[in-house]
Amino acid sequence: MSSYEITYVISSIFGTYIIYKMLKLFFDERRTSIKAEAFSYIAYYFINLLIFFTVRKPIVLLIINITLFFCLSLNYRSSLAKKIIFSVLSFIALMLIETLVVALTGYFAIPVFGYSEYDSSLGLVLIRILSMLLVTILTNLKNIKNDIPVPNFYWFSTIFVSVASLYQFISFFTHGSFNNIEMIILIISILGINFAILFLYDTLYLSFSAKTEKILLEQQNNAYAMQLDIMQQSLDSLQTVRHDIKNHMIVLKNLNSAEGYTKFDEYVDKIISSVDGRTLYSNSENVIVDSILNYKLQAVTNMDVELQVDVSVPKKLSISSYDMTIILGNLTDNAITALKKCSGENFLSVKISYCKGSILITVANTYNGEVKEKNGTLLTSKEDEKNHGIGLRNVEEAVNRNNGHMKINYDDKEFKVNIILPLL
Repeated sequence: MSSYEITYVISSIFGTYIIYKMLKLFFDERRTSIKAEAFSYIAYYFINLLIFFTVRKPIVLLIINITLFFCLSLNYRSSLAKKIIFSVLSFIALMLIETLVVALTGYFAIPVFGYSEYDSSLGLVLIRILSMLLVTILTNLKNIKNDIPVPNFYWFSTIFVSVASLYQFISFFTHGSFNNIEMIILIISILGINFAILFLYDTLYLSFSAKTEKILLEQQNNAYAMQLDIMQQSLDSLQTVRHDIKNHMIVLKNLNSAEGYTKFDEYVDKIISSVDGRTLYSNSENVIVDSILNYKLQAVTNMDVELQVDVSVPKKLSISSYDMTIILGNLTDNAITALKKCSGENFLSVKISYCKGSILITVANTYNGEVKEKNGTLLTSKEDEKNHGIGLRNVEEAVNRNNGHMKINYDDKEFKVNIILPLL
């Protein structure tokens, strides 16, 4: 085999992994087993090699590759239209890089219907490195959009390594001559470094993603524990009152007739305080919603705030507990934080209802009237510059994941968030 053919065989291994990463940008949920997915990509690699060694007509390669991309997309859950669109978009993105590199390496006349005579080993490696760089950048942008807190240092490092290895390969290739074995070692080394960096970044991403989910899970578990504690206290108080109700009634009767209203009122107050405990703000029988609200709103108990809670939702919702925790947790946290900075008469209103196949959420509160906006993101606090607007952005992402809509309204006194979440 020629050096170009050897380069193609080796670089196609990395090219197949790049295609896998590209498709994963668009499809998050796998519908086939891991073995079936792996087998499909291995099959793609060998089919691609077979086509390369038998047919080198660009138009044929284009049609076959788009078809293969679509077949690979069948591994993932999505609509047929999205699979077709994203398969074509993935192919176009990678093809544009290939066309650019082919042109930069001096091959301008591409015979669409004829036989391709392109034979630049340098071009092949450049295509793979630039493709890896593109996938890395797109993956980073997706992580930023999903608020996965991967430090900038890590993803800037991955881009730097790709660019540096690109420069090194061009320098080696243009200033030296290599036999086939040396060429193979050089190609594997350069592409292997990029592959290792990309793989390490994926590992870091999974680690930071797991950390984020763990924090939310702990918050949700705390809410469940608080809900159980409230329910247990309410049950204990109710059992105590039932046990002593006859005695209380006798005392109340005597106080009412003998001591007058003052002693009567004092005694009633004692009974009320004995059953007060932690307040049960939401009792919709939806464990997720009740747990989050009853946990978060305990912070308002000792605040001079007029609280209105109106919750009426089904026991079970198609919205994941993960997303519901993000939405209700962040909205109530933001509202309570804003209320702590206010003086005078303040209120907090939380209304959640079910209407025509959708969940309607409205959280409104008074605030100090200070709202800043940066790049389309609302900044409701002058403190903690690093986390400005992250809560509302997390809420918006969770709403979008459920094909919902979010609208924010505010004036100089009231801040309100309205959310519509359609149920499947």
